[in-house]
Amino acid sequence: MDGFMGKRVGRLDAKKRIVVPLEYRELLGPEKRVVVVRSIESCVLLLPLDYWARVRRGIVRPSFLNEEASVFRRLLMSEAEDVALDKAGRIRIPDSLLVRAGIVTAAVFVGQGEYLELWSAERWDLFVREHDANYPELGKKFNFLIEGEPDNGAET
Repeated sequence: MDGFMGKRVGRLDAKKRIVVPLEYRELLGPEKRVVVVRSIESCVLLLPLDYWARVRRGIVRPSFLNEEASVFRRLLMSEAEDVALDKAGRIRIPDSLLVRAGIVTAAVFVGQGEYLELWSAERWDLFVREHDANYPELGKKFNFLIEGEPDNGAET
């Protein structure tokens, strides 16, 4: 698999662990760890360590004198956790992040290329219902270009 894509359904066990699907585990490298952080949406982000390193550098770049950047950095970093997968491929998401995302039992892993999102099944279904009709317009608006391809004439 070339990057995290697709969606897979999982369930929290009694100890609030969830099995990371095998095809996603294979993309995590030999360390089999992720950094879990809150999202600006109603889900949890699972960031491979190399991607997290890039995100972290971007987060610390704005000066501590920039109040909005400092607030965002504090809120994000205060709940960030480095989590290792166990031998069965399970991770334990911190309770605070599970509560924020509304994840109780059923959850959906959603591939985002370089990282994963973890949604409650209910919130994922709601998200799709709310946004699916806008999919064609969003594609035009954001002019997603294929690397190496000429501009396709989409709106910018």
